[in-house]
This record gives sequence, C-alpha cells and structure tokens, in this order.
Amino acid sequence: MANGDPIHEGGCACGAVRFTARGEPLRVGLCHCLTCRKSHASAFNAFAIYSANQVEIRGESNSWRSSPSYDRHFCPKCGSGVFGRDGEEVELSVGSFDQP
Repeated sequence: MANGDPIHEGGCACGAVRFTARGEPLRVGLCHCLTCRKSHASAFNAFAIYSANQVEIRGESNSWRSSPSYDRHFCPKCGSGVFGRDGEEVELSVGSFDQP
C-alpha cells in the first residue's frame, strides 16, 4: 500500500473491539442470506471485504462458525457483530465503520 491510501476506522457499539482498514476494499456488497439477516437483525448485511493484511483488529472478540470457512466475530461485551474472516479475507460490516 502506498502512502496516502485511505484509512477507515470502526468498531463495536461499546468501543471494546476496534479496527483499522488501510486502502480500498477488494469488493463491497449486500447479502440477503438467512444467516446474514438473522445475525444482523436486518433485511440484509452491507459489507466491505479487505485482504487480511489491510486490516488491524484491536480488542478481544468472540466468534462462531456460520459456514465451513467463515467465522463471524462479535464483541463479547455489547454483542455487536463487527467482522468476519474467510481465509485471507476480512469482511467488515459497513454499519461498524465510524464514517460509513
């Protein structure tokens, strides 16, 4: 990543889990699957996917495996779903960004 790449920060509702994403996401999207709808208590989940080396996570999170290679991470204090991991990619929920 070059100097001047955008820096995006965010985290959970209580601030115990924070992240910094550097550069542009690989892709963004909306998911309407039943698991995303239930885990976000919404009609869909908006997300931005970054390479794992673009994202720094701070704070302790708990997780659960929602599919064979996908772990959903949430704050154990406030319960906010903040990010997911699938191999070398990190999916950040758009609603968890400080400046969405």
